[in-house]
Amino acid sequence: MIVFQRRCSPRQHSASRPFERRSLRGLRHLFVVACAGFSGWSCATEEPRAASIPDGFTLKSIIYDDGELYLRALNSVEKDVKECMSVNGFAYQEIDNAVYLTPAITYTSSNRMAVARQRGYGISIQVDGLSGDPNFAAAAEDRTAAENVTFQEQLGFCKVQAIKPYDDLRSSLAAAYSFEVLSKLGIDPRVDSVGDEWSTCMANSGHEYRSVDGPVRDIQDRYLQALSGPATQSASARAEALRSLQEEERELAIADAECWISVVYPITEPVEAEYDAPFLVAHADEIRALERFWT
Repeated sequence: MIVFQRRCSPRQHSASRPFERRSLRGLRHLFVVACAGFSGWSCATEEPRAASIPDGFTLKSIIYDDGELYLRALNSVEKDVKECMSVNGFAYQEIDNAVYLTPAITYTSSNRMAVARQRGYGISIQVDGLSGDPNFAAAAEDRTAAENVTFQEQLGFCKVQAIKPYDDLRSSLAAAYSFEVLSKLGIDPRVDSVGDEWSTCMANSGHEYRSVDGPVRDIQDRYLQALSGPATQSASARAEALRSLQEEERELAIADAECWISVVYPITEPVEAEYDAPFLVAHADEIRALERFWT
C-alpha cells in the first residue's frame, strides 16, 4: 500500500493555475497515488508482511501436512459435504474427522520422537480408520448393498469436491516450495555433511544405513514378507512374527528420531529458515488462504 509521509518542497505554482492546486489538494484526501506521478510528494511503501505459521508447525509441514491441520481442514468443509450429499438425495451426519481418521504425519523436530514412540513409522504398527463413523454404520443398517455402494461413491465425490480448494492451494504452494526452497536447500554446502552425520549416529546405535530413507524401506520390505509368509505358517506364528516386527520397527524409529533431533535438525533447520523467510513473504496471501480452513 502507498502511504504519504509528509509534503516536502512542493513545486511553485503560478496564480494562473488555481485549478491544478485545488485538484492536487483534493487528490491528497481522496486517492492513494504512485510517487512517480507526483514528484512534489514524498511517498513510502509498506513492507510486505510475512505469513505466520501455527505454533508447533513448520512451513514445510503446513504445505505437505496430512495430519492435524488436514483434519481441521476436513472439519471446516463438513457443512459443504452435507449440502452436497443432500442435493444428491442422501442424508449425511457431520462428523469430527479427528475421531474417525488416523492422520498421516509430517515430521518436525518437535513431534518426531513422540510419533516414533507411538507408532514407529506407521508401517507394521497401524491404527484403524473410519471405525464407528455414524454415516457408515447407518449405511450398513438402513441400505441395501447396492445402495451402500452408491452412498459411498457419492460421499467420496462430495468430500473430494469440498476439500478441493484446500488441496489446490497446497499443490500450488508445494510446487513453488520445491522450486524456490528445496532445490536451493539441496545444493547448499552447509547441509552437505547431514547424510554422513546421520549414518554415523545410526551406526553408533547399532543400525547400519547409508541413506536416511533406508530404515523405512527396510521395514516396508520386511512387513510385506511377514504378510506373505509360507502358506504352511500358522496364524499364531504369523501374529508372533508381526509383533516382533512391530517391536523392531518402534526401536528403529526411536533411534532414527534421536539421530534426526541430535544431528540433522541442528544443521538443516537454520538453513531452511533462511530460505523459508522470503517464501513466507512472497506467498503470504496463499498461506493465509489456507488459514481459514484451520480455524
